Amino acid sequence: MTDTATAELVRPDLGTLGEALVRASRIGNPEGLTFIRPDGTELRQTYLQLLMEASRVLAGLRAAGVRPGERIILQIAREPELLAAYWACLLGGCVAVPIDASGGGASGGGASGGGASGGGASGGGASGGGASGGGGAADAGGAAAAELLHRLWQAHGAPRVITGGCQEIAPEAAADPRWRHAWLGDTRRLLANVPDQDWHRSDPDDPAVLLSAPGGADGSGTVPLSHREVLDRAAAAARARGLGRSSRTFNRQPLDRIGGLVDFHTRDVVLGCHQIHADPAWVRADAAAGPAGARGAYVTGRSLPPGSLRRAANEASSAGGREAGRVLELPEPLGRPQDVPRPRRVRTLAG
Repeated sequence: MTDTATAELVRPDLGTLGEALVRASRIGNPEGLTFIRPDGTELRQTYLQLLMEASRVLAGLRAAGVRPGERIILQIAREPELLAAYWACLLGGCVAVPIDASGGGASGGGASGGGASGGGASGGGASGGGASGGGGAADAGGAAAAELLHRLWQAHGAPRVITGGCQEIAPEAAADPRWRHAWLGDTRRLLANVPDQDWHRSDPDDPAVLLSAPGGADGSGTVPLSHREVLDRAAAAARARGLGRSSRTFNRQPLDRIGGLVDFHTRDVVLGCHQIHADPAWVRADAAAGPAGARGAYVTGRSLPPGSLRRAANEASSAGGREAGRVLELPEPLGRPQDVPRPRRVRTLAG
């Protein structure tokens, strides 16, 4: 079966995003997810491992009394832990509200991006975020992230919160009497639970994730996306691009942003394909190598011919002229067809 034919089967038998992860754990690409750290080392995870980690976090949420329909703010720097918390929300019928763990802004806020695809893969993302350069910068970033969390927590009406391990909490938040009830703990503690596999049966039109709209970094401009909307988006992308389980995708946008989390990671779970997420710091450090080096090998697959690159797209906020030109020139050494670049802009995906 071709990827295009597989794409036609992406949507009809799925009612919710949680069902998509369960299906991926059973019949998805066995390569699952690959995370490329800033130093170039890799962390690999199967879809079954992601499902079990999400179920562990879900057990912790339920032990704290979280009910379906509640909003849960996620501010988690380590991406595998962020995804475990994100899917725990979806499996528990809650609404995930991801925000920037670097302190730069809310989800979907202003990072430029591009990417590439090969051998049936589609890629893209933004080079925003990144690792801090020194201790002082790291301290400043932690304080900024804590301040952002406190501000958005108040803007959303003091909902539940999950943070990453060893993450700074703003003194104003800790002093708020509502914080003790709101904070569900950090991901490392939640991941220590026994998996709860009694997953909630959401309605397809229930909200799944809450993302910031343009100009909504203060929490005032947010757009909920339902399970149905995100699933339909994934199915449309699969049909338009000929994507399926055998595809390999490469994303360089942070996963706490709309493009990275929804338009790539969640879509790829629905597809059940092999997805690769590169830390923006690694992408910047490896820029000299170009696509003929490490990035090209990841995108096209070491056993695939250079001409297999099929698509390079800006999947996030609009890129500046210099950045856009650089992104579109990168695939040239791979012998890409002239129609590979697909510049576009993604915001809430709801329209």
